[in-house]
Amino acid sequence: MFSVLIFAVILVAGVMALGYLWWKTRHLRKQLRAQAWRGEMAGGGEMIKGEVIEGEVIRADDSANGDLPRSFTINPK
Repeated sequence: MFSVLIFAVILVAGVMALGYLWWKTRHLRKQLRAQAWRGEMAGGGEMIKGEVIEGEVIRADDSANGDLPRSFTINPK
């Protein structure tokens, strides 16, 4: 019975702590949402949309003697 009471107290304290954190960060969340919205409306800023970089990596297999590969080459298609 005592452990159930302790569990209930810990649960209530945790819910209160999360509620307090949620309440104290509401202005920050509002600012982040506004900033994200302004970024979408202004053309995305640094975001690159629709650009895909593809390539192929060819490397020498040096695993026979236990060494790591010395170099690699990227051949874009």
